[in-house]
Amino acid sequence: MNLEDINKEELNQKIEILLRIIINDLKDLKEPGEAGWRKLSDLNELGISGKDLTKLQNLGIIEKNLMNEFRIRYKDNKIRQRLSTFNIQFQQIDYFIENLEMLKQDFERLQKADKIVQEIVSRAQEDKKFLSFAIAIGIWRMLNSSDMPAVVDNVLSAGFSPKDWGIISLRSAPYFSLELAKKVAEVEKLEDAFNYMKTIRFTSETPNLDKLDIYNVSRIKEVLRWQKICEILNEENIKFLGLSWFVVFILEENDALPSYIDLSAKVANIIKECITKILRVEYSSLANNLTDSLVELEEKHDISWASGIIFLPEVL
Repeated sequence: MNLEDINKEELNQKIEILLRIIINDLKDLKEPGEAGWRKLSDLNELGISGKDLTKLQNLGIIEKNLMNEFRIRYKDNKIRQRLSTFNIQFQQIDYFIENLEMLKQDFERLQKADKIVQEIVSRAQEDKKFLSFAIAIGIWRMLNSSDMPAVVDNVLSAGFSPKDWGIISLRSAPYFSLELAKKVAEVEKLEDAFNYMKTIRFTSETPNLDKLDIYNVSRIKEVLRWQKICEILNEENIKFLGLSWFVVFILEENDALPSYIDLSAKVANIIKECITKILRVEYSSLANNLTDSLVELEEKHDISWASGIIFLPEVL
């Protein structure tokens, strides 16, 4: 029997369902030999009848095991050639099989991330010092991740060469992060925040926090118009940014950020729920508030580089 001799459209729908079962099983980290098998009763619930299975068996497209379970013969190259319409699905199957070990590691990262984030929520709700230090570290991480964009004419007018600016401006991150964090948190020195996190084993070491001299700090402030940025960012913005970056930083430090997009999205949702619980404000509202502040900086105050300095982690 040839596929062309029967209702292709109807059977293609059934084939697509069977391929999706295999893909979903592989995404759930089932071994290739176990992925895709389903009993008739399970397939009935998905709209695949015994008559459909008989047709597919006669076409040689599906196989049956000793447990009376069925699945597409996805390993058979001849079947793949006959089902060329489903090349994308077969490519997905191959991807998950080839990257199974990586996906297992990513799943472990997801579980680790969930555990770490729950601990962050618990500590932040119980310990005011933890929350203050977390915000300060988060703001530092954000500024340290920026390339400190600025208008070239302003950089040159302040006496910096473009090359010097790229090096010196980043060294202002500890100073600026502390200044911003002090608006909402009780923290005197960034070193105190990192040392505290080391004592509770959230971090393993304190980064280089060498500060610039006041002269260079003043020049960088002028170029970036830092005082106006500090003025426009409200307390909610600062807490939101600080916590978001802190959580991501701690997950990075503990190798708890998956690379696979679906699992990465799950971690992003876990982080968003964490921020909402701690700040007691919906994440979407926090994000909108921050956007409003950035729009004001960029459009009303002509600080076009604001979103290159003040921004959320890429994972979010």
